Amino acid sequence: MTLYSMTGYAKVAKEGFAIEVRSYNRKHLDLELCLPSFLQPFYSQFQRIIEEFSHRGKIILTISPQANASKPMELAPNLEAAHQIVTAWREVGRHLNLNVESHLPYLLGKSAELIVTQSQVEPADEVLQTLLFSLLKKVLLSHQNMRREEGSALEKDFIFRLDLAAKIVEDIKKREPFQKETIENRINEKFSHLNCIEEALKKELASLIDKSDIQEEVIRFSSHLAQMHAVIRGESEGKGKKLEFILQEMLREANTIGSKACDIEMTYRVIELKTEIERMREQVLNVE
Repeated sequence: MTLYSMTGYAKVAKEGFAIEVRSYNRKHLDLELCLPSFLQPFYSQFQRIIEEFSHRGKIILTISPQANASKPMELAPNLEAAHQIVTAWREVGRHLNLNVESHLPYLLGKSAELIVTQSQVEPADEVLQTLLFSLLKKVLLSHQNMRREEGSALEKDFIFRLDLAAKIVEDIKKREPFQKETIENRINEKFSHLNCIEEALKKELASLIDKSDIQEEVIRFSSHLAQMHAVIRGESEGKGKKLEFILQEMLREANTIGSKACDIEMTYRVIELKTEIERMREQVLNVE
């Protein structure tokens, strides 16, 4: 199962409706449905369908009626709504001592509910419902395919950077003998002007070498690398959050190795390692 990006776009226009889906990065699933008033009864059903295709991200669904050349859209005024709006604005004018009569055409023009279409007459019609659900699933599938393509590119980048991180860690391990040599030289410099016994020098040296040992961090880091590969290539959903957590732990181990590094070349490698981890952390923000 490949990774899925959270960003995507798809649109379908058919049978007098245009359905558009856009998505962006979010830590959790955040749905925003822009529907004409006569489709509001389907709101919760649209939500459930979207949740079948997406589990994370900001999803914006827009459904708009469109004119059909073969079946022209029939418009009719909503006289009851128009009367209520005019009455309400006149009441406002009386209370605030304002002349609203000259502004009524403008105010009515801003009220989309004053116009209804032929397809709006029966909002609960089963044929309309079946049509809209079918179109929604079609556009969501197209949207999902786009997110899969982008997710595939993200996956390749992750694999490349994980392999690079593994190579850097191997280079860090090779610097361990030089790390011990650096510590030994520093100890000798520190005690060179003192008449201290050899046993005390050995204890100080052993203590510093033990504190600078990075074997445990390297083992844990390698384990995290394996976990990253397993999550990326696994079948589970919600991979983004898992990858975020593992990368956070990888950065923790890299920071610990950096704090223990005495060898300048090892320090350089740790900087390279942290750079690659940060790049992956930026990328994972777009993984569902």
